[in-house]
Amino acid sequence: MNEERKGRKLTSRYVSTLKTTNASGERFYDPEIRGLFLTVYSSGRRSRGLRYGTRARRRWFKLGDYPSVLPEDARKAAQAALAELANGKDPAMDRRAARAGTMTFSTWCDEYIEERRRDLKRPDAVAYYLNKARARWGLRDVADVKPMDVRALFNAHKATPVLANRLRATLSACFNAAVRRKLIPSNPVTEAALVKHRETARSRVLSEEELGRLWLAITEESDEHARAAFRLLLETGARVGEVLAAKWADLDLAG
Repeated sequence: MNEERKGRKLTSRYVSTLKTTNASGERFYDPEIRGLFLTVYSSGRRSRGLRYGTRARRRWFKLGDYPSVLPEDARKAAQAALAELANGKDPAMDRRAARAGTMTFSTWCDEYIEERRRDLKRPDAVAYYLNKARARWGLRDVADVKPMDVRALFNAHKATPVLANRLRATLSACFNAAVRRKLIPSNPVTEAALVKHRETARSRVLSEEELGRLWLAITEESDEHARAAFRLLLETGARVGEVLAAKWADLDLAG
């Protein structure tokens, strides 16, 4: 999950030292200008932006990547955008209207993930699947991605049906958002009429030898709570979440 921090002033020297292992990015907020932030990605990329609006109608205005946009330039651009807001204008919506039909698929992916970050359960997973599509369509206009392109990408991953199906679902959500923004007239994933690949159920039972080694390993575990949890999982076949959230009232000790 993306993390948000607020603290030190985002100077060029400080920005150049920031790193993260978070695949979906780590966000650092400027302590002086409300909403101004820097997103650092595990790839080393650093992007500047401005967050504004209410929780129900959140807006994200991209200012550019560092070092192309230096901290002082980002602050000036943010202040100018905030001044537009004070005058009743919406800089993010104005920008989208001006470049409607000219946004690349890669740029749209960035905006989609940034704006939906709080709603996405696994933004890192969404970024992973979208990157599969970026490798083919990254520099193309988002409106130029056709059903046949989606179908070709989907079928290219038929050897890994689970990945292909997750890719299909992720792209469909991404393009639905683009339709709502009026960047494209319709969703190419829907028009492609893709049939989900059949997924093989994964099931495996431990052999007697494997079960014995596992039980021995559990016995040698120093944490008594971990020992109890693993034993309960093996004895009952319950889900991990059920065992970890179990209370004494859930157990029939007499039985």
